[in-house]
Amino acid sequence: MTLRTFVALFFLVSLTVILSHFYLDAPIALFFNKELNASSQLGGPIEHLTHLASYLFLIVCAIGIGGWAVYLWLRYSGIENEHRRFFQLISITVPSAFLLKSFLQDVFGAPSPHVWLDDPGRWGFHWYSGAGYLNAFPSGHMAVFTPLFIALWRYYPRYRHFFLALWLLLAGGLIATDSHFLSDVIAGAYLGFLVDFYAGVGLSIVHESRAGGR
Repeated sequence: MTLRTFVALFFLVSLTVILSHFYLDAPIALFFNKELNASSQLGGPIEHLTHLASYLFLIVCAIGIGGWAVYLWLRYSGIENEHRRFFQLISITVPSAFLLKSFLQDVFGAPSPHVWLDDPGRWGFHWYSGAGYLNAFPSGHMAVFTPLFIALWRYYPRYRHFFLALWLLLAGGLIATDSHFLSDVIAGAYLGFLVDFYAGVGLSIVHESRAGGR
């Protein structure tokens, strides 16, 4: 990625997030809140899905620890293939994305749609106050799972349509359950993309230096 492409993408994402925040977030959240309240059959399952958010840290730990375990086993077994590279990559990107999203959530201090609907006065960003319920921007789930799905897309191209469908389902589910605003999801996905990109660049440099030293 060239510097020009990086800057252009940054401004495009920033503009999209800003426009979404001012013109789309509230109407979309109100629409899905109305639909959920009107459908008792949908409300139950979706409420259970929103509770899964509390397990994100455990999921990240499982991916990080499990990924490193598999990578090290493959490495010391002398196996060099796409599986080894995949597990090495996600062992770095998933925990890194989680740490970065936690830091940024503390900085921005933005409420989720659930919090905003209960207290409209909490709309917007509350800088450096991202504690408790003010921790929705950027979306942690999108930040964590985007680099995971990118890695799956890259190393297992046969199932790309399936991985893309799951990623879109996750994004849509976070919005439809009023767990996140549209702008949260976009920002989280962009953060996950950046983590994957720079981790890939770093690993490429390491691999090239090792190859050159042989």
